[in-house]
Amino acid sequence: MPSNNTITEKRALDLVIKYERKQGRKPVDVRGKKGKHWDIESGNRLIEVKGIGGQRLDFWLTEYLSKFSKEESSRYYVYVVYNLDRKPCLKIIAPNEIFGNVEKVLMYWIRPGMVKKLGRDTDVCDLQ
Repeated sequence: MPSNNTITEKRALDLVIKYERKQGRKPVDVRGKKGKHWDIESGNRLIEVKGIGGQRLDFWLTEYLSKFSKEESSRYYVYVVYNLDRKPCLKIIAPNEIFGNVEKVLMYWIRPGMVKKLGRDTDVCDLQ
């Protein structure tokens, strides 16, 4: 069964693709393709899609952002689909707005699959 994040992401991508088609562009899902650090290519746009269930509008961007060429960065858009759990809204953030408004922070990540191997499981059901 897909996770809520996967369902939210898929729903956001579907809405962005519909929006792009309505604008007369031909969007292509490029997630997972080598050398592509965005979700959709549409016309001249490289689109990163962020799906958010509620109305909180902060999100993470990958560190690949700092590796973009000047040409790529001038075509890079962030489409934020928020309020997905009620009535979805789309906010489009243009390239000139993105690069002056990001903040780099240091984070640590536990690799997928490691959480199952680390620590010990406890039963908290009896604590309710």
